Amino acid sequence: MSRTIRLPMLALAAALAACDRPAPTATEESTPLPSLVTPDARSSIERAAMDRLARRLARALADPAFRQSIKRDLDRSPFREHKLQLQSLLKGPIDAC
Repeated sequence: MSRTIRLPMLALAAALAACDRPAPTATEESTPLPSLVTPDARSSIERAAMDRLARRLARALADPAFRQSIKRDLDRSPFREHKLQLQSLLKGPIDAC
């Protein structure tokens, strides 16, 4: 096998080996979708869940106290960009203002 073919084959094998692990954000509580669900239906289900989450977050941001607590968390963020991880924000305690 020539060198030009060997490197892409090695990269492909590494990528396939990395795909056997669950998603790093998967939780123990989540139930897998039935295997009868097609990939198109699965993506539409996931999209609907993301839309519901975005809608709930938008409604919550209408509350000035909630916006103030998010701003406070953003200001305390250890990152230079003052960003927050959404998953930990959703799981974390709610600050009472």
